[in-house]
Amino acid sequence: MNCMIKHFDVLDSTNQYLIEHWQKLPSRTIVIADQQAKGRGKQGKCWYSKNTHNLYASILLKSEKDIEKSSPLLTMLLSLACCEVLDEYIAPLHLKPQMRWPNDVLINHRKIAGVLAECSWVNRKLDYVVLGIGLNLSLSSHEIDLIDQPVTSLNELLFYPVSKNDVLQKLISKFFRKYDSILKDNPGFLLTLFQQRLIPCKTSGQEISLWLDSIQKMAYHGNNNLLQESI
Repeated sequence: MNCMIKHFDVLDSTNQYLIEHWQKLPSRTIVIADQQAKGRGKQGKCWYSKNTHNLYASILLKSEKDIEKSSPLLTMLLSLACCEVLDEYIAPLHLKPQMRWPNDVLINHRKIAGVLAECSWVNRKLDYVVLGIGLNLSLSSHEIDLIDQPVTSLNELLFYPVSKNDVLQKLISKFFRKYDSILKDNPGFLLTLFQQRLIPCKTSGQEISLWLDSIQKMAYHGNNNLLQESI
């Protein structure tokens, strides 16, 4: 996979670090922080990042062959990899991680992880994509009460702690295996995996278009149907 991992005790944000240093770092650099002072999610919402037992990490991807046409899939890709890692821990509990469009991972309708993608385009050329993930490995009941939405963590489900490093290594391996596949092949296989995990949107008829390449698009229609059609 040829990844470089940089570990920090505290950062404002793992995503922000890579955005500020992307020119000096190789593609596939992974930054992990024990704490984030200004962790954020979609729409600038705060992501609780004070607990050193949770996973806060970001991946830098620079322009590679065909990455431009695959870039809309990268949030989905990391979310799927996260679901598959969680499967390894919670399958004996007969629980299944699911995805809520566009970037949340839930178990029993409670959020356990979130993904945030940020990118830079110049003259229709993709400079970089930064993919950040926050994954709740251990939350106390007090911390859960502080968060303004239903959340859960692995320790709450399993009643024992898991190794953050083991989770990170599994996540990196699963993500880059899929990432390398979509760079080489048609990413259509992702749609099936995505559809199996997707929680239907509450708003009927909601449509979100994902450009796959110059001749196809995929649309998600609220009823869990993913449609491919020619442009």
